[in-house]
Amino acid sequence: MRGVVTRRRAARGWLLPSAAVAAALSLGSGCPSETSYDVFVRAQQLEGDAERSACKLVFDSSRGAHVISSEEVARCLRQNLVALAEYERAGSLGFKGDAYDRALLAARDRVTRLESMVRTVTMLEREQAAATREEATERGAVPAPGQAAGTGSPSPTSPQP
Repeated sequence: MRGVVTRRRAARGWLLPSAAVAAALSLGSGCPSETSYDVFVRAQQLEGDAERSACKLVFDSSRGAHVISSEEVARCLRQNLVALAEYERAGSLGFKGDAYDRALLAARDRVTRLESMVRTVTMLEREQAAATREEATERGAVPAPGQAAGTGSPSPTSPQP
């Protein structure tokens, strides 16, 4: 049993120094730790991650439709802005080509559309909230500003004209 432990230690001992030597050689050779291609691939991964998570529409079976909120669209926008920044960084590091040009233009277009979508969805949410408040006020369920609930008269704490 003691021999087994010794062999495991010996095997581990050889792995650690060789990994350390490989890391030291890669750092000492003057090669950059990150190439423009690496940054480009990371941008594509970030974009894909955003599409699979924050930008994915959620189906609400009780409503029978996809549900969207300005918070979800804003989260999708933030993730796409990070991807766009990585694309631009890849370009500044010297990455070029048709694939890069198409990806950069598509990312910029996506960010522009998402910014517009955030504004539109926010406006629709505000209108829907205002309509809901108005309906509730008409039914007497929610007091209008300055009125006590259900009395139709000013509340005791509201200022009198």
